[in-house]
Amino acid sequence: MTRIGYWGAYYMPVLLASSPYAPAAALVGAAGAIAAAAAGAGLLGPDAGPFEPNAQDYFRTALLGFLPPVLVHCIKTFVLGTDGSATLAELVVDYPLSDALMAALLAALAYPQAHQTASADNGWQLTPRQSYVFGLSWALNELLLAVLGSLNEYAEEPRGLIIHAPDAQSEELSSVRRSISLSRCMNVRRQASRISDNIYQPPPRAPHSYGSLVPPRADDDLVVLAFTGDSPDADTLLPNRAHRAHAYSSAPFYFAPAPSWPSFCRRLLLANLIVLAHLLQAAGQALLMSLYFLYVPGRDAHLARPVVYFGAHSFVFFAAVLLLPFSLANFACHVLLLSWKDDRAVLLARSASHEPDSLLPSPASDSPAGACPPSPFRGHLPPRLCRGTLQSWRALASRRGASPVGALCWALAVFVVGVWATRPPT
Repeated sequence: MTRIGYWGAYYMPVLLASSPYAPAAALVGAAGAIAAAAAGAGLLGPDAGPFEPNAQDYFRTALLGFLPPVLVHCIKTFVLGTDGSATLAELVVDYPLSDALMAALLAALAYPQAHQTASADNGWQLTPRQSYVFGLSWALNELLLAVLGSLNEYAEEPRGLIIHAPDAQSEELSSVRRSISLSRCMNVRRQASRISDNIYQPPPRAPHSYGSLVPPRADDDLVVLAFTGDSPDADTLLPNRAHRAHAYSSAPFYFAPAPSWPSFCRRLLLANLIVLAHLLQAAGQALLMSLYFLYVPGRDAHLARPVVYFGAHSFVFFAAVLLLPFSLANFACHVLLLSWKDDRAVLLARSASHEPDSLLPSPASDSPAGACPPSPFRGHLPPRLCRGTLQSWRALASRRGASPVGALCWALAVFVVGVWATRPPT
């Protein structure tokens, strides 16, 4: 699994839907997201340095950015034996180590080639557009690997096992669900466990229980309730309605089909936003990591201020001030988004994990490769103010949609800062 694979539960159901138009719409949407990300290179402005890359240089740039994700994927799969479950070890490989590899490859790309040494002006041979192409190529290969690796891990729920509730019942059930609390559940549990109730009022047996002549049916163990209409819960985020057919098995994740065309459009829009965010983040990250290599001596007036600032210092200063803090911030952000869940929410979600219809995945906790990893930040919390802040964040991170929305905001921030830091003055 690559970095975008952690959100596979948002875009794979759109691609694998049974509707004949769904795959075509997904491919067109992905192509539009790629085109929009590629058009973002126009924000960089004209190249300010004396080096003008040709077609061969751009091909070498795209090739050098396309191959490293394959190497990272092979290391995780065959050397470390990770399974894509967003564990701490896999996140370390996907973010800090991948960031270091990207910086090293950008340095190799900026180093003057044999045919350029004669014209080299004692500087690096790299332009912002090359860095942008490098980041896009890296992200495209990660997207390709994630899609190919997840084709057999998702499947649409068979139509025979879907029960569509009427709109009126859907609204009623939605209001009932909103009124359910932990205290009410505990009271129901306490009432059900009384000895007098168990002795004098035993619960009715199922029609096909032991001693019954009614044969069991194949669909008695799995029922998926798909709401229709305009109910607030009729089209919530998809990963909270997908589940495995059998717990602790290699069976694919089953997802409910879209109940209506507007519902499918919302899912398609979310999938395209995730793809676009991944592309923009990779491009912005490549721009930030190449600031030192974009500096050309003697052309300070034609370069962006961050490029001139870092170019006037040593590479050690650049690595200590920008590369290392950015890599740590990127790692911490994705650890918070992918593995820090509210303990009570996780407990409620896992309380009936032995039942097939209770395995409700989120993109990080129930991604097809495994379960939610324990948070590396559990333990004693700082005093009252910090404790309240952390508890509020954990409650927010446990909400549906927190991961993709947070990833989109982080990607936009990285992209905007990267373009601003490398855009030459006009």
